[in-house]
Amino acid sequence: SDSNVISLEAPDKCPACGSPTAIIETLSNNTNSTTQGQVVRCVGPSLSCPPRAVGALAHAFSRDALDAKGLSEAKIQQLMNAGLLKVPADLFKLASRQFISETILSSIGELPGWGEKSAKNLAAVASKIATNGVSLPRFIYSLGIRNAGQHTSKLIASTYGSADTFLLAVEDAASNNETAFAALVGSNETEGTKGIGPAQISALRSFANEVESVKAARQLANAIPVRDEVISISVTEPSEDKPWAGYRVVFTGTLPDGMSRKEAQDIAKAHLGAKSTPGSISKSTDLVVAGEKGGKKLEQAHELGVRVMDASTFMKLVQDHTDES
Repeated sequence: SDSNVISLEAPDKCPACGSPTAIIETLSNNTNSTTQGQVVRCVGPSLSCPPRAVGALAHAFSRDALDAKGLSEAKIQQLMNAGLLKVPADLFKLASRQFISETILSSIGELPGWGEKSAKNLAAVASKIATNGVSLPRFIYSLGIRNAGQHTSKLIASTYGSADTFLLAVEDAASNNETAFAALVGSNETEGTKGIGPAQISALRSFANEVESVKAARQLANAIPVRDEVISISVTEPSEDKPWAGYRVVFTGTLPDGMSRKEAQDIAKAHLGAKSTPGSISKSTDLVVAGEKGGKKLEQAHELGVRVMDASTFMKLVQDHTDES
């Protein structure tokens, strides 16, 4: 009966930050996607809404994004309450000698559950990221754009190539330029990016209209090095024309510029033509790329007579091959 129904009027503004709200339908996980209910969501910039900012910062510092080890949501909240952290770029002030001082480290150390060692560890983590930087896909993923998970972030990165080019497109969209994301959507002359659909473009446009979010993204790009991504071109060159066509390539040791082994393997296959990038060396291995501290794999390569390439030569090959593309 009607007496069992409670009527609640949804707030049109977020009680925490005053941004507009939207009623979002939630869907069940079954195949026919029947509506389960509705939620009222703040649609303002997440970094500007205190209850949501903690989650947004935790996402930015997560392992698959900026990878700031040791920063739990509780610690992020403490740094926010202390006025030391509002946007992701603020963390990297701890890596700046002009900003960091014994007084600031001491004040962090005095926070509940921290201590001097934890404060110094945080500064060391910030310094490492500020020195080594991150890949462009990680940078884009860290921004917390709705519908832009790791795979979509990779697609966006391979379309724009650099943080500056991507952010220029975002800023262009903020000026209501309908063709701002033409590189992703495609046009009469160009093919769009496969895997990018209306949901992702809509989310990118929403992000572009969040002035504070775009400003925070720019600050982050200015605070740490963001490595350029090899741009995917729609007409891929035949693999037999690539320098490592058919090669089985093994990577070992630490690679330059903070490049992860996964990034190197992806580049080796997609842009240098490698057939595979196994994790171990065998008689069928064609090439070993050795960074610092190559260790046991480097010894095995010499024992088996497998050709070894220095990691710096690999980086130059990638650069030369990218320039030719």
